[in-house]
Amino acid sequence: MKRALVATLLLMLASYPAAAQNESSTRAYFGVQLQPGALVGAVEENGPAQAAGIAPGDLIISFDGKVIKSSDELLQAVAAGQIGKEVVIAVVRRGKEGMTTATLGQRLVLSGAALDEYRRKLDGILQELGSLGASTAWGRSELQKFSDLLGQFDELKKAAPPEEGVARNLWDRLDREFQVYKLLADNVRRQREAQRDQSPEAMIEEQLGPLYVDYMMLQVCAARFQEFEKARAGFREFLKNKQAAFPADATERLWNAVAVKFQKVESALDRTGAVQLYGACEQASKQAAALVTPVAAEQTSGPPLRRKDF
Repeated sequence: MKRALVATLLLMLASYPAAAQNESSTRAYFGVQLQPGALVGAVEENGPAQAAGIAPGDLIISFDGKVIKSSDELLQAVAAGQIGKEVVIAVVRRGKEGMTTATLGQRLVLSGAALDEYRRKLDGILQELGSLGASTAWGRSELQKFSDLLGQFDELKKAAPPEEGVARNLWDRLDREFQVYKLLADNVRRQREAQRDQSPEAMIEEQLGPLYVDYMMLQVCAARFQEFEKARAGFREFLKNKQAAFPADATERLWNAVAVKFQKVESALDRTGAVQLYGACEQASKQAAALVTPVAAEQTSGPPLRRKDF
């Protein structure tokens, strides 16, 4: 009985390796072949990589003669490089391998008091830029202030982009803000140049022409409705001060030209009913008051406006 039991156990142990060899198993499957390298997610504007033609989606597989198997290896290879050195880079783009060269730039590394001072300068420029306000009403002083701030930022940019997080965020935000404000400043300068190139007659017509039409409308209203006489008289004084800045012969020619065109308007007004005309007169009176009131407020706070008498 014991011999039979031992024999059975020996038979089972002897047959186990053979059974194990015949077993099979399954595992999850995805179906991709992984390629070593550093995948580019984004490219900094005006940086060495952009100048070399590197684009998002590129896979860098070699850098300065070193095989790159991961992003960490690329970062280590760049950090070990020399500033200003030209390096050869192997890149895979859309399945095709290519070569390019790049000149290594530099990144500013700050700490302690130097970092605090750098942050303070960047933040100060940002605050001053924001105080200008994005408005096409910029004058000479605003344009000069913008140029000064841009010059200060350009001086800081000569060193290198900062590596530290807060300073880098301030740097990037300033860079974006200056791009927007530069478009605004260029537009304001173009407008000022266009005004300088404009003929004197065109400037007079642009500033006085619409006002002459408004005054002629008030003349019609005062002639038909006595209550608009005060509005006409107030607007007349406003116009006298306004046109005093221009040559009398030029304003006379403009008045006559506008009066000829206004004849058609007046003919239409003569055929307008009293109710409709009164409504139009009320509107004209309000528009005139909106123009006259600010000037009247300025005159009460100081001496009367000087008039050209030569």
